[in-house]
Amino acid sequence: MRSGHRQRLGCAALALAALAGCSTIGDGANGSADAGGLPPADAAPRAPDAGDDAASGPIDSLIVPSDGTAVATAAATESGATYRLEASGVFQWGGCDATACPGGASCNYDRFGDAYYRSDDCWASTTAGFSYISLYIDGEQVDWGAYNPDHVYSIEVAGTGAPLAFSVLDCENCYLDNRGELTVDLYLLR
Repeated sequence: MRSGHRQRLGCAALALAALAGCSTIGDGANGSADAGGLPPADAAPRAPDAGDDAASGPIDSLIVPSDGTAVATAAATESGATYRLEASGVFQWGGCDATACPGGASCNYDRFGDAYYRSDDCWASTTAGFSYISLYIDGEQVDWGAYNPDHVYSIEVAGTGAPLAFSVLDCENCYLDNRGELTVDLYLLR
């Protein structure tokens, strides 16, 4: 590999590392109120454990667009069974400017979200559980757990005998500037 390519790859790796950075939970971007006291959902957040179901793999994998479209599992969940949901990815939920998002220059003042967190400053800080800009299950916001700079979250839920539907919620009339999608993998644990 030529040294110029190696240098560009090194710079790209540094830029990605800087963007991922360690995050602190903000008190709401642009002066907005943080959801703060969001009640916990029936789902319990926990760290992914590859030993749970690595051999069987996901029983369903969904691509959830950031345009508000709900995407449902192919089949109903088994009533009483335990499922692990793994949500991953990042989507753009809007743009900003230097006044409202002073830390956003390094990502072109784009705003980003993942399953449960949003950021106005390229992930240097985040806001959890905001009433929109997060992944909803069956029309309800759930707590996907502690912020993960890899943007991978896992929770366990009980099957209800019905399919699960996932959607990204944004404010009314705000979907036109959204770009990207999240992935949800469904594992049957029993």
